[in-house]
Amino acid sequence: MGKDVLVADLVVIDFHSKHLTPEIQAWKENAAVPFAASCSRQIWYGTPEDFKDFPYPANKDAVKTLNGAEAYSALLRVISGFESNRLGETHVKSQFYEGWRCFNDEYPDKAESYQRLVGMLNEDVNFIRNDIASAFKYQRHEISARDLSGQAKGDKLLVIGSVGKGGIVSAFTEGIIRVSENRQKNRDNFLTVTTPEPEALEILKEQLLQMKRAGKLSTNIEVADFSEIGRQMDESDRVYVDVPMGSAPEAEAQIVNAWRDRIRDDNTLTHMRGDPHNRALSTPLWADAGLDHYFSPEDIRHDMAERGRNNRIVLENADRAFDMCGQLRLEGRKPKNCITQSADLSLTVKEAQPRPDAEPA
Repeated sequence: MGKDVLVADLVVIDFHSKHLTPEIQAWKENAAVPFAASCSRQIWYGTPEDFKDFPYPANKDAVKTLNGAEAYSALLRVISGFESNRLGETHVKSQFYEGWRCFNDEYPDKAESYQRLVGMLNEDVNFIRNDIASAFKYQRHEISARDLSGQAKGDKLLVIGSVGKGGIVSAFTEGIIRVSENRQKNRDNFLTVTTPEPEALEILKEQLLQMKRAGKLSTNIEVADFSEIGRQMDESDRVYVDVPMGSAPEAEAQIVNAWRDRIRDDNTLTHMRGDPHNRALSTPLWADAGLDHYFSPEDIRHDMAERGRNNRIVLENADRAFDMCGQLRLEGRKPKNCITQSADLSLTVKEAQPRPDAEPA
C-alpha cells in the first residue's frame, strides 16, 4: 500500500468520450486509475505519476487537465450533481461511485491510498448540499402552490382538477397530487379530487385509478361529486383549484361562494390556473372576490420568480464553496469548520489559527 493520495497530489483528466481513442483506453487499463465514465464524458483521477505517460489525442486541448485544489473542486462538482440542469441530479454522482466501486474491487491495494480522499469528498459534498445549498428551492409551479398553501404532513386535501385535450388529466392536477404525496409520505386516504363536469369527473376517476395501479401514484384517492363542494371545503385543510379561470364561470362562481360560506377559517384555497387567454392572470371574478386565506396564480408566479432569484445566489455560492473547499483541503483545513454563511447568504472563510506549537513569525 502506498501513501495517501491527498489534494496536493491530485490530478484530474476530463474529456468527452468521443476522444476516447484505443490508445487512451489501453493506457487506462494498464494505469489503473479511478474514474467516472458515461457515454459522453470521461473523468479520471490519480497522481502526476499515474498520468506522466498519458497518451493525449492529437487535439490536446480537448482534454482538460486539472491539478491540486482545482482538481479537487472539479471532483466535488461532479459528485454533487450541481453541474446538471437539475440540481442534485444523481446520474453523474452514481457514475462516480460506480467507478470507485469497480476500482476498489479490481485494485484494492491501490484503492486504499484513495480512501481518505474519497472520504473528504463525501464530507465536503454533504456540507455544501446541507449547509450552503440548503436554501435552494425547486422552481416548479405545483411546488410553489403547495408551499404557499402552508400544506403540512397530516393535512386533508381537496383538488378541484381538470381534464385537458384528448381526455388526459391536466399536468397541474397530476403535479399537485404528486408533490402532495411527497409531503404526506406514509399516509393514505388524505386526498379528495373533484371537477365540475360529470363526464370529466369519470375520466379523472378512471385515469387516477390507472396511475395508482401502474405505481405512478401511491395514495388511494377519493373522487367526490362536485355538488359536495361546500362540505368538502369545510373538511379540507388545503384546497387546490386547477380549473382554468374563465373556462367554467358558473362552476367557478360555485367555488367562490362555497369558500365564502365555509364555516372554517383556518384552511387555505390556492388557485393554480389563471385565464389562458390573458397571460394566465386572474379573471375579474377571482381578482375582485376578496377571498380570505387565498393564493392566486399571480402569487404562484411571484413565488417562482423569487425562487429563481434566490436559487441563482445559492448556486453561485455553491460554486464558490467548491473552490473554497479545494483550497482549504490543500491547506489541510476542514471546510465545514472554516466556511461560514451569513443571513444574506454571503460566504466567508475564517482565518487560519496558528498552531499552539508554531514558532512566532
